[in-house]
Amino acid sequence: MATHPQLLADRAMGQFRQGQFNAAFKTARAGAKEHPRESFFFNLAGLAQVQGGNPRDAIDWFRKAIRVNPSNVEAQNNLAQTLTSLGETKTALDLIEKFLLKRKDNDVLLYLKAMALNVAGQNAAAKEALDTLLAAYPNDARALNLRGTIRYALGEENEASQDYQASLSLRPNSPDVLANFALLLSRAGRMDDALASAQKSVELAPNYGLGLNRLAMIQNEMGDQTASLATYLRALELAPYDAELLLDTASIATRETAAKIEALTDAALKKEKPSTLSRAYLFLAKAKLALAKGDIAGSDAYFVQGNALHHQNRPFDRARVIREQAQTLALFASKPPEMSDVPPTRPRPIFVLGLPRSGTTLIEQVISAHPDVYGAGELPWMERVARRILEAETPLDDASCRDLRDYYLSNLPRMPDNTKAFVDKMPGNYKRIGFILAGFPDAIILSIRRDPRDVALSMWQTTFGSQGMYFTFDQREMAFELNAYRQYMLAWEQIFPGRIHEINYETLVGDVSAESRRIADICGLEWVDAMERPHENVKAVRTASITQVRSPVSTKSVGRWKKHAGALKEFIAGLEPTLWPDL
Repeated sequence: MATHPQLLADRAMGQFRQGQFNAAFKTARAGAKEHPRESFFFNLAGLAQVQGGNPRDAIDWFRKAIRVNPSNVEAQNNLAQTLTSLGETKTALDLIEKFLLKRKDNDVLLYLKAMALNVAGQNAAAKEALDTLLAAYPNDARALNLRGTIRYALGEENEASQDYQASLSLRPNSPDVLANFALLLSRAGRMDDALASAQKSVELAPNYGLGLNRLAMIQNEMGDQTASLATYLRALELAPYDAELLLDTASIATRETAAKIEALTDAALKKEKPSTLSRAYLFLAKAKLALAKGDIAGSDAYFVQGNALHHQNRPFDRARVIREQAQTLALFASKPPEMSDVPPTRPRPIFVLGLPRSGTTLIEQVISAHPDVYGAGELPWMERVARRILEAETPLDDASCRDLRDYYLSNLPRMPDNTKAFVDKMPGNYKRIGFILAGFPDAIILSIRRDPRDVALSMWQTTFGSQGMYFTFDQREMAFELNAYRQYMLAWEQIFPGRIHEINYETLVGDVSAESRRIADICGLEWVDAMERPHENVKAVRTASITQVRSPVSTKSVGRWKKHAGALKEFIAGLEPTLWPDL
């Protein structure tokens, strides 16, 4: 005799609410078998699979729920959201457009559409969908939160902060908004506020994965790697097959935890479809774990697989780099622009630039160890304002240089009252040297030079998320980008002779005491002994170099590429000899 559907439904929901997702799934599955016309059970089985870490298995259950009852709005929403979470955004968007023709709750569907567009990387379109939603429903806290996230991705930090704060005014104890706000605060250098926001998110929802991820990230940036690893492991208990989470955890794994993380990664690989970005992350996690064990051949093989898959999913736009380089250098081909009556910049800007993974973080730690210097990290403002000028094809004259200067200064983070100089260590500012000197004639520019083969190895073994770093997943693209870097630097040195101070990475790590004195002299600072002990600098580090700069300076990374020469052969072959005559 069949069990009454209400009894089964109550039992399954009770198990679900208590976090017993496997039990809830079994009960819902039994309910679906006994009552095949009850769409509720199919939908709940799918939800239990999602919460149990099996979102791909959930899709069939949601589809079955819709087939049983085509008007099951909750199952429709769950299907679209799960497809989006798995990166199947085209399928999700096609479904949402069909639902929009049949349903009246456009606020929910516009929100789901914005989510899918966001995951697909179409942030401008996602923001447009949310603008439409919020015009009709201005107090939709969830939509404000998502728009804040999208605005942050678009570089609209101030507007993103306003959206997060508006959302929190409506839902002050929202774990997801607090977790998202924590990321923005950390990137603004407000680390204590960021930590407090992430901690509150986790206190309110101890099993909320995003809150745990944000907390672990911030703990790591603030130098507490032990606490960070413990938090990542807590997050893995909730989502054991999350590819990005496994990669983040593998990156700081200890010998005691490596075996557990590797077992989870192997299990996730068995579940993951071929050719997905998630599969790329899992191979890269395996590479990190192999590297930690000293298995160079194994790590190289996994990096080849993972990076190839990432490049397949996120190709690099080489044509854009060529266009932008030609446009930039043409802008400064004639006499460099100069502003009249420019007051001294206080605090004085020190721009530390070079290739990613060339040592810019270490240089910042050396300089910001001085009590009068503020380490601002990688500020995006020069890149943003330069790109605006290039896209608008605006001539660089006195007015546009002042606009550039005002925009950059207006976005600087708060600094202590005694600050005499600050460091902007955005590596990619090597492309923006002309713009820097146009807006800040008194700026100090330190260009970091490191063996490109060591740079390439380090980039090859680091997983970067930003679109501008997609070249690091393909060795031919890396060689192209590094050749372009040398072309930029040779051009700037001709246009601005004597203004660019080169710091050799190998010289610095070989004698940090002597080289830190030279750096202090270039920056007009009185040398202090803390500058020769940058690993003791307690300021937060928000880059991939966090582990290295927390250790005493050494030469162990010099020439490391030699052990991986076979794996780097495509890159080395692609370097232009005339640009790298000293190799």
